[in-house]
Parts: sequence; structure tokens; C-alpha cells
Amino acid sequence: MNAGDPFAQLAPFIQAYIYQNGWADLRSIQKAAIPAILDTNDHVLIMSGTASGKTEAAMLPVLTLLEQSPAQSVGVLYIGPLKALINDQFERIEGLLFGRSDIPIQGWHGDIAYHQKKRFLKQPRGILQITPESMEAMFMNRAGELGIIFGDLRFIIIDEIHAFIGTERGQQVLCHLQRLERAIRRPIRRIGLSATIGDVNVALQWLQSSSQFQIHARLVTESTQGRRIELRVNHFVLAPEENAFHADIAPEEIGLRSRRTASLPISPGSLQEIPEEALSTEPSDVRWELQQNIKDYYDDLFTITMRYQKTLVFTNRRNKAERIAAELRHRLSQQRPGMDWYFVHHSSIAASLREVAEIRMREQAQQSSVIATASLELGIDIGHLDLTIQVNAPHSVSSFVQRLGRSGRRGAPSRMCLYTFEYLDNKADTSSEWEQIPWEFLQTIAIIQLYLEERWIEPPDIPTMPLSLLYQQTMSVMRARTELIPAQLAQSILKLAPFQAVTLDEYRLFLQHLLSLDQLARMDEGTLIVGMKGAQLTNHYHFYAIFANEQEFRVLAGAQEVGTIQSVPEVGGIIGLAGYAWRVISVDDRKRIVHVERAKGVVEQNWKTHGDLQFHKHVMLRLRRILQEEIMYSYLSPLAQQRLSLIRDFARRSDWLSSCVVSLEPGRFLLFPWTGWRIYKTLFFILMRMGWCSYSSDCDYYLEISHKGNIADVLAELRALSPRVPDLVNAMISNLKDMLLWRGKYDYLAPRVLLEKAYVNDVLDIPGTMQWLAACV
Repeated sequence: MNAGDPFAQLAPFIQAYIYQNGWADLRSIQKAAIPAILDTNDHVLIMSGTASGKTEAAMLPVLTLLEQSPAQSVGVLYIGPLKALINDQFERIEGLLFGRSDIPIQGWHGDIAYHQKKRFLKQPRGILQITPESMEAMFMNRAGELGIIFGDLRFIIIDEIHAFIGTERGQQVLCHLQRLERAIRRPIRRIGLSATIGDVNVALQWLQSSSQFQIHARLVTESTQGRRIELRVNHFVLAPEENAFHADIAPEEIGLRSRRTASLPISPGSLQEIPEEALSTEPSDVRWELQQNIKDYYDDLFTITMRYQKTLVFTNRRNKAERIAAELRHRLSQQRPGMDWYFVHHSSIAASLREVAEIRMREQAQQSSVIATASLELGIDIGHLDLTIQVNAPHSVSSFVQRLGRSGRRGAPSRMCLYTFEYLDNKADTSSEWEQIPWEFLQTIAIIQLYLEERWIEPPDIPTMPLSLLYQQTMSVMRARTELIPAQLAQSILKLAPFQAVTLDEYRLFLQHLLSLDQLARMDEGTLIVGMKGAQLTNHYHFYAIFANEQEFRVLAGAQEVGTIQSVPEVGGIIGLAGYAWRVISVDDRKRIVHVERAKGVVEQNWKTHGDLQFHKHVMLRLRRILQEEIMYSYLSPLAQQRLSLIRDFARRSDWLSSCVVSLEPGRFLLFPWTGWRIYKTLFFILMRMGWCSYSSDCDYYLEISHKGNIADVLAELRALSPRVPDLVNAMISNLKDMLLWRGKYDYLAPRVLLEKAYVNDVLDIPGTMQWLAACV
């Protein structure tokens, strides 16, 4: 070994760990990260695929430096987006530190016992793993102890940094980074970890954001060119699915999973590896001939999960995850009575049950499959996966890449099967061909192609006026400092990176509004303190989170927590949770607890679905190209190929793509902007103001408008609207109810004038819409 060998630079106890655990070599990302951390004073962004060893790439050199020069406080602060991810990483890092009592590691979030935290604070050392919410609580409740806890802090590691950038929660983390620098009066090196970054420059700028200290941020990454990807898209044309579904009875000891399990041999090869050439197929002429039974879909999904030893099924909604689990368990019980290897994993499942699923997935000898939402999209270790499955279209390229990357460890291909759907009622189907277009199917292809062709991922969309966060950080600082003059408070808040676009006059207005609401109060000498209503709000632990807390009921089966539901069930009714049916015994409205017992039967959906899709312009343009191309993508199933051929045939017959305006009948038109969600939203506002558009369709791809002229007249008037956009938008915004402008948890506490400005700046796109209208054809 020579001095330039990354392994030789590591501390002896880490070298010993690597030898003892049989590592053949350091991974490429680790070899690149070690000198970047050891030989420079830069912030570092480590970007590499899922399960590529990013955590070790950061921790090996960081622990080396910590051993060489022990910190006299917490030396490493690890910020993670999920409690489960912190718990998972705790075990991995604890293994590295086995026998090193001089570098303790402590988790810190809502599920960590108070006595553990209290013991740690007696002599804070080593590594502290924390969520943003617990960090907020520390700033508010332990402001006087920050110097003792973090006085000699060397590194802040931000895991899954892409989950923070572009979100209000990520901006909350930025506030924490700067407030920590102020507290200890010196810079702290930052290390970001991610598998999916859409714009590296934005991520680097985010990482080096500081009001006091300017430290360069450098990128450490590895190429993904040699990565093998196997994809399959199965499309189903189905009759509408009933909301209710049948669920089986849970095992007696659900937390222990007492049912028998068995392992099946892995038999890969059913998915098609993407070749250079594309396949082609003859299109079907009659659309109804493609329709299948809903049973065919669940049978297909069951077959593929049985074929592989370890599968992870992603879906976008909790209700869908519950139904899939119930359907697959029912089929398994018919083939292998008494066995159960299907698990549900989402935010409303009790942590103990989620942990059971994670543990079972890591046991390679056991057949197992987890049906999950985004709760398993981030880097929780679930071992080697043979296959990931995506049910319904991914919301973004970023989500697709993150989920695809869960499979493909140890040189195996990243393998994913995707299911998309469209629903027809053949008994009374009078919808037009326009209404029958399967947008999520086309969206899926566009997302896949953007990644395969360009390795493109959406850049983060960072809000410029996060008013909800402005309120939270204002009150957090006031709680920590107790009493401040307005100028001191403004100095403290407006220098934080997320509030650079907020002027001093706007902040004065903001504070005056908080005074009028008794969120703040003014003392006789002119200083500010927290008001009575502000104290009521900030004294609750929900205040620490910048995201809205869902009002949910805890579901208990005896002493075992099963999870949470949103709606209040009827006593005696059947609810579905963790993929099983439960009969409601009693409901405690005051404590928000539902007591249940094991049952089986028909269950209803337990969670509301909400949220608009926010498509990037690049996705929309690629979707349009799909309709124009002749190529037949090799990963499409035969039925999917037929369906795409029918859509393309319709696009040619209707001359759909020759103009952004399509005539349905005299006086009715469709407008296809083929652009990003902000311009789409702005166009909708303008057309509403003009009286051309009376509602927003459920489709995020086009707007239906009314106009007395022909296509040429519509286009001419659209182009003439371009200079009028600012006035039309302002007129529309001024007529909106306050609640329609609320986007963040505490937006209802902001003055109207700032709400309007924030909405225009961060939701709409006036310059982009003016440009689009001027050039529309």
C-alpha cells in the first residue's frame, strides 16, 4: 500500500473492521470520497446509486479524523429524513464502532426514550443522529446548551439530501445549519448523500449556503454507464374497480408473524433486458378487445411475486398498498394454506410492524414481498432485492430512479416491472377517444425514456417565499431567545438562506400581523415576546414539524398497535390495515384511539388521497414525442404495444399534434400546453378569468375551453393575451379565498398580501406563460 491508497489513509480500527468483515476491496465511491474528505476542507456531495456504500464513503474518513483528533462535544451530526432510516443507519454505524466506547453513537427522535437522551447529554460525544423535527426542538428547548452539545462539532452529514432540496422541510434544515454555525461561531463541514440529484449545481449551492462562512462544495460521484437495467411495462384495460375489497384475518400474533414461511428458488429471466434495437408489433384495431378482468391483473402480479425470492412492490397510495396485500395474501392462502410472506409498509403502519417487514426482507433464506409506498423509497436497508414492481405510474423521474435502484446489488441488474391501467365500462361507454387516452401509461413511458436516453432527473423547485417556515423560524427563535427587539429578530431571520427574497418591509408587515393575532406580543419598552396564542401553538410537539400533521386515530388490537387511520369508523364495522381486516370494538374520540379485533370481510378505504401532480416541462415534451415516434419500446408487453399503437394511430388520424388547440365540436376545444405545471396552472387562471374555462379537469395534460370562433381564432386570441397576463393573474388572485392560497402548515397566519405574492412567485409562472402564449401555434 502507498500513501495515495485510500485504504491506507483510514484509521487502523477501520482497516481492521474491513479485514474482519471480508471486504474484497473498497467500492469506487468510497475510494473517491476518502481523499475528498481527508485531504480537503470542502463540503462534499457524495452521489452514487442505492446500496453503493455512500454511508461508509462518508463515515470511514469522518471516523478516521474523529479518532485522530477526538471532539470535545458531539463530533458528527447526522440528519436523516426518516426515523426508520436513522434506526437503520444506527445499526450500520454501530457495527463500524464496535468496541469503541470513545466514539458513542446516539439516535435522537420521537421514538427514542427520554432516559437515553438524558444520559447522552451528561457527556455529549461521538455521533448524534437526528431528524429535522427533533433538531427544531433542540434549538427551542436547549438553546443555552447548544455550545456544550455542539461546541466542537466537525461534520454534519445530511442523508438522502435530494429528499430535502426543493422542499420546505429542506429549507428548515438549511435554517438549522446556519443557526448552528451562529451558536458555535464557526463553520462546520457538510456532507450530503444522495442517489438521485436532478441538478448537481443546485445541490452544491444548497450544501454551501451560509450567511457567514463561504466554504466550497465539491462533488464526488461515480459513473452509472455500466449499469444493467431490465424493465417491463404491463398495461391493463379494465372495468372500474370497486372501492371496497375483501381482506383475510390477521395472525394471532401479528407483530411476531407466527405464520409459517417458506423459501422458493429464484428464477430470473422473465423480464426483458433492453437491447439496442426496439421491437415492433401490429396494432390492434378494436380497443375493447384489449379489455381484461381485474382478476387477470392480480393473478399476474401474484405470479411475478411468487417467481422471485425478494420483491418490493411500490404503489403511490396507502389504500392501493392495502388492497394489493389483501389480494396477494388471498391467492397465497389458496395455493399454500397457512403461509404468509406478504407485508405492508407505509406511514400509517405501526413502526413495529414495519420493522418486521424490513427484517424479513433482509433474511435471504425466506421468501418475502413488501407492498410499500414512498416509506421504502429512501435508503432503509432491506438487503438484496431480485425485483422492484411499480403499480401505477411513478410521479417523477426521480421517484422512478430511486425505486429502480432498490434492486441490482452485487453486480445484478436493476430489475423493475411496472403496471399501468385504464378503466372502461363496456356496458355504457360513451366517452370520446380524447377521454380514453391512458395518460399514466404515456407518462410512464416518458419517464423511462428520459432516464434511459439522458439520465435526466427533475431539478429541485425551491420556493422563494416559504411563509409557513418564516412563521415557524420566527417563533422558534423567539422561544429560544425569550425577548428581542424587532431589529434583532429581523437580523436573525432574514439572513437565513430560505428568506433571501423577503424584504425588510415585508417582514415588518409579517410581524405586525403576528402581533394582531396575539402570536407575538409587544412589551412596554418595545421588545417582542411570544404571545398567548403563539405560546399555545409553540408549546405543542407538532410545532417542530414544518409539514402538516394528519389528524389520525391510532388502531390497537389489544396492546398491539397496528397503525393509524384518518376517518372515524363505526363500532362493529370492518376496517383494513396492514393488509388484514379488523372489526371495530370501540372508539375513543378524546384519545383518538380505535380498539379492534381480528376479523375477515369487506373493508373500505381508510385514507383520503390528495395532492396535485407537478410535471416538469421536460416530461411533457418527451410524452409528446412518444406520440410522434414510430419506435416501439422493447420493454412494453404485447398488450401495451398494441395500446400505444392505437393511441399513435388516433394522434395521426385526428391531426392532434399539429396544433396546441384541438376542436371537439363547435364552441368546444382542448388546449394542450405541453409544458410544466406552473405554466399550466397560470394558463388555467387566465382562461378562468376570461370565462373560457370554467373548471380544472382531472387531467393535468390539457384544458377544456369554450370559444365561439374556430382554431385560428382561438390561437390568435391566445397570442393577444400575452401582454395581459400580469393583470389577468392579479385580478384572479385577488378574488381567491384565503384558504386557496394556503400551501404550508402555517400559511393561515400570514398576511394576505404576502400570501398572494408567494403564490404568484412559487406556484405560477407569469414570464413563462407570456412567452408560451406569444409563441403558441
